[in-house]
Formats: sequence, structure tokens, C-alpha cells
Amino acid sequence: MSRRCGTRRCLLGFCTAVFAALHLCSTAFADIDVSKYPLFMKQFGPDFKRYLVGVGAGGFWTNILLTSGGRPIFCMPSRLHLDEGLILSLIDQEIRDPPSGKTWAGDTSVELIMVYAFIDRFPCNH
Repeated sequence: MSRRCGTRRCLLGFCTAVFAALHLCSTAFADIDVSKYPLFMKQFGPDFKRYLVGVGAGGFWTNILLTSGGRPIFCMPSRLHLDEGLILSLIDQEIRDPPSGKTWAGDTSVELIMVYAFIDRFPCNH
């Protein structure tokens, strides 16, 4: 004797299972406060690093577009290759030792700090 569930009940169970799987298995990052940076690096490790690398690559390509218009926001030496190590090193340096000498407020977004890391470490001579 096979067990069958009503269509509505099966659909509800399936939707609940899919929602639970997506909720438990996905990690989304956006606008992370610098005060949470160490926790996110520890708790989410590789996923958070991939997110940061994606944000850094987006900033790099945005700068390329700005360069074609004549006003880049940073000027990275051509001998450097944009990779995970460079991006993560830039953001770590900017958080630990900002060139301004002032520490970042705890609610400053890591993504904004990354933009400043590129600008501060690779200034242009406009």
C-alpha cells in the first residue's frame, strides 16, 4: 500500500524543503560594517573572500571604464596583476593602517574601504 499526499500538502512540503535548503545553504553579503570584518573572515572564510574579490574586481573594471573617459579614480601599475591575494592584502592594509592615520568608524562599509584602498595605494597624478 503506497502513501500518497494531497497535491497541496506535497507542494507545501516541497516548497518548505526548498526554502529551508536555500536559506541554510546560501550566504549573501552586502554592505558589511568594518567592525564585523574579522568575524566574517573567520565565520565565512572562503565565501567572504570570494565576495570581496568580486567587489574588488568590479571596482577594477569600473576604473577601467573611467580611464577610457580620462578620469580614473586610481592608477594601478601595469606590472601588478589583480588577483585574490592583492585584493585581500589591500583591504587588510587599509583597515589596519589607513594612510589618513585615522581608524575607520565601526559602521563604515568594507566595500567603501576597499575603494579607498585602491585610491590610497595607487594614486593617480592628475
